[in-house]
Amino acid sequence: MKNRFICLTLGMLMLLTVFLTGCNRKKDEADVEQISGITLTMWVITDKEVANTDAEMAELKAKLQKQYGQGEAYDKAVAEAEETRAAYEKVEAEITKITKSKFKVNLDIYYYTEEQYYGAKEFDRDKYEDLKTSASNEEIAKYLKECGKLTEIMILNEEYLALKETAYKALKRYLKDAKAEGRTDTEKLKKEFYAEYPQYAEFANVSDDEDEEDTGAVEELTSYNEYEIAEIVYPELRKNQVDIIYLSGFDRYNEYIENEWIQSLDEEISGASRKLTDYISSTLLSGVQIDGSTYAIPNNVSIGEYTYMMIDKELLDKYYYTIDDVEDVLDTKHFLADIKKFEPDVVPLNATYEECMSMLVWYWSLTYEEQETNEDEGGEDIGDIGTESGEEDKEPVKLYDYYFDKDGKTFSMFGTVYGGAANRNRGSIRLQFSNLFTKTDYLDILRELKNFEWEGYYGEAAEGQLAAVDFVKGDSTFKKDMEKNGYCTYNGRTYYAIIAEYPEATENELYGNMFAVSAFSHFAVGRSMDIITYLNTNSTIRNLLQYGVEGKNYEISEPSEGSVLTMLNNNYQMTLEKTGNVFMAHPGEGKRADAWEGAREQNNESLIDPLLGFDFNTMLDGDENGLDCDGVYAGVKPKDDPDYQAKGMIELMTLKSADIQARLDACTNLNELEDLITALKDELKEGTRDNAWIKKANNPAYDPDAAEELNGDEDPSNDDLTKGHSPYTIYINWLTEYGYDIPTN
Repeated sequence: MKNRFICLTLGMLMLLTVFLTGCNRKKDEADVEQISGITLTMWVITDKEVANTDAEMAELKAKLQKQYGQGEAYDKAVAEAEETRAAYEKVEAEITKITKSKFKVNLDIYYYTEEQYYGAKEFDRDKYEDLKTSASNEEIAKYLKECGKLTEIMILNEEYLALKETAYKALKRYLKDAKAEGRTDTEKLKKEFYAEYPQYAEFANVSDDEDEEDTGAVEELTSYNEYEIAEIVYPELRKNQVDIIYLSGFDRYNEYIENEWIQSLDEEISGASRKLTDYISSTLLSGVQIDGSTYAIPNNVSIGEYTYMMIDKELLDKYYYTIDDVEDVLDTKHFLADIKKFEPDVVPLNATYEECMSMLVWYWSLTYEEQETNEDEGGEDIGDIGTESGEEDKEPVKLYDYYFDKDGKTFSMFGTVYGGAANRNRGSIRLQFSNLFTKTDYLDILRELKNFEWEGYYGEAAEGQLAAVDFVKGDSTFKKDMEKNGYCTYNGRTYYAIIAEYPEATENELYGNMFAVSAFSHFAVGRSMDIITYLNTNSTIRNLLQYGVEGKNYEISEPSEGSVLTMLNNNYQMTLEKTGNVFMAHPGEGKRADAWEGAREQNNESLIDPLLGFDFNTMLDGDENGLDCDGVYAGVKPKDDPDYQAKGMIELMTLKSADIQARLDACTNLNELEDLITALKDELKEGTRDNAWIKKANNPAYDPDAAEELNGDEDPSNDDLTKGHSPYTIYINWLTEYGYDIPTN
């Protein structure tokens, strides 16, 4: 009896063990399935040529053999290539450990040099389409290779999807025709179809209604270890898989958006990846928006430089002036007068009139080049002006390429008055298109800065010569010294530093280095954005991608003033700005770990270049009106009168501005300047018929299609010009279209 009981008990325990093992196994599977394991690719630019695959290694060896032949030099080059590949694979393995642990993502990194990545040729869509109809597959492949690895992979994905769609439609027709013949065995018919059309064979096992975001590498695969615990088995890469990509350059960014090669990231930025807004400058994040949407995450970099007005402390104190009364160069006029009078060996102001003016005023200086072409002869339709007579015999169409001084340093009668840096509104990027000679603040600046010239304040300090006021570019160091001590030290002397210009984000800083998510990624954009977000917010993965494995590729020492990085070898080489948020990485070899502190504050105070990405030609592409530059100004005199004016508004702007500049240069004192200002106020009255073009230039909503011809009414305010847009209208349209028109508070 006892033995029977023991046997029964043992049997129940065995069954219970099996039952519990099965339960645990199901629980493990459920845990694993909560977040599917996927394999993603990330494409980055490296400083060294790397063989990412066996095929690439074979290509590299063939290239080295062609270069060195057989022998010691070849063997050495191959050994170095294999050592480099091993070093990069080790870094990839360490990064993948992190991404698997954090996100269940197996990350496959493709490293290419910039030349390999972007190629020697810029991709031309029209040329590519022509090649598809006239060239061999070998020629097409050669062209794509010349356009770089990234373009090539994008085109291959395009062609895959196009072929897949064609195959789907062909199969659908095939099945429909077969049904009409009475054949209904779908599986058998599909086999027949792919046998008859082998060009579609790769889609034989692809579901017709395949969800590109939820299939393939997202499919859950599990295995069980020796303890019967479920583990993720990460799927193999798809053919031509491309997910996370590095991008650089405004034109390339726009190209990828227009080709629909990258995805919008706004939903992720406002949701799961909102942490990015705490780590990346708002100037950069807002600046990369196109059509109000964000398609790439900019790598946070140090933005621009401050321009400081450096006022010699000893001299300012000597003449009993206080720095609290100084905001810009205009406030130094009494101090400069004393320096000029009592300090003959000192240069009062180490600058020019133009340099000082450019810190306070921005000029709209615009010109154009004209050409005649026929559209059917290859001419581009950019803001074309003119008429076409008939379908067979087309008259030449006038085309214009417009140019303007984006720095705003070339004098024009139209512009924007900034005032000093303290008056710049960081929440607005809108420039005004004002007739400056109607602006009291501009006239005051003009009087003061011109008088500086006549009083002899401007100069160029010789080597070793002291300047009472100077302008110096730099980081936030002088600003911090002023906040801490009330003065700063520069070239062995003490100065009061006033910010004359804040750092300004340029095209290079906004679009120079970004990460985007490919439109051909088969997975939800969120999984790729998890990686991009972590790369921008975590120092461990950031330093791995930039410097490699600590202890193998670099080491960190801990001197008293802060940690210092030292590279141990050159097996792994990357450029800091190309690998993510620079502030999450160590500043670099030999630099202190706290080197980024000032740059972070600098970024927080930076401005956006108000004309970043703006181009008249782009905005007028295909517009039949173009800009008013084609002799459309209708004067009040008959056409046969010698004084009849038939100049376009752009030409009148240029001619009038040049005339004013010459008359300003001819003035030798304030009295002459005042006389000129009085005369110009009368000449440039916008209510007169002769100056109807000025009224048009100031109009932010001028519509040439709705405008009426000069009608000869007594009231000159009714006068209008029809042909061609106002440049200010095009600028305002750009601000509005791209969501940049932030009103000034």
